[in-house]
Amino acid sequence: MQPAAPPITVVIPTLGTPTLEAAIRSALAVSNTARVIVVDDAEQPIPASRLARIDSRIDLIRRSATGPSAARNAGLDAARTPHILLLDDDDELVTAGVFAAMYLGDRLHASAVVAARTDVLPDNTEQRKPVPEHWADRALPNTSDLWKPIGLFGASGVLLRPPATEARVRFDEDIWIGEDRDMLTRAAAVGPIAVSSQTALRVRIHPHTSANLTSPRMIHRRIGDHLTLLDRHLNDDNAAHWQASTTWLIKQIAKHGGPASGTRQLLDTMRAHRWPIPAKARLRLLTRKLSPDSTNV
Repeated sequence: MQPAAPPITVVIPTLGTPTLEAAIRSALAVSNTARVIVVDDAEQPIPASRLARIDSRIDLIRRSATGPSAARNAGLDAARTPHILLLDDDDELVTAGVFAAMYLGDRLHASAVVAARTDVLPDNTEQRKPVPEHWADRALPNTSDLWKPIGLFGASGVLLRPPATEARVRFDEDIWIGEDRDMLTRAAAVGPIAVSSQTALRVRIHPHTSANLTSPRMIHRRIGDHLTLLDRHLNDDNAAHWQASTTWLIKQIAKHGGPASGTRQLLDTMRAHRWPIPAKARLRLLTRKLSPDSTNV
């Protein structure tokens, strides 16, 4: 028989998207949810009455376009339970998977738990994203694998528990992209990261999501955050993961375009680490004149 699950706080940063209510209701459906903290980071504030009509357990914190890391930190600071679950406003929790994550975290004395998820595609079909079999229902064997470029380590769906909450593990507010893995790396310093094989999260995939990753508005920040985190975390154990993610990023820039200065920094980084630039990306960069030295691309 499983022990009684501890009370949890669910933290949801939001820009006021239409899917927010569904995210909140999924959090409230978990029977041991004590509070849902909604951190409103939108320029146009959410009316408090909109949330009050849903449930009295919802707390609203208002901020103003401070970014995802700062919004999550505000929710973490306001939480009053040692178990905190992070949720994005366009995702939904799966109750059975949340309980499985809690029990696994307790058994392994984990600082954080990540879990399998299901992608909900624009046509409402679903695609399950299982965890790698050799990680299932155990502690992540190597902290360096937090930088493996798979969706498992996104902030949404992560359960933080003691000792991470006692150590006040927080997000770096200067980082907007990759902040989740950076935070989990700090959590791993105070306890293991558990990996649950049961689906705990439904992630809604929007048609524009992939484009947003390399949109003109986001690409400059994405490059800067990537280089900052690479400088902070690259080591011999995770170099293959960083090579893969850097290669993916340079391919996206070659395909969609990007700032010349940031592209040059990425290319210089690849050369410094002797990471090959794919031939198709090299040709596209030459065409776009994004190389600092066309003879060396």
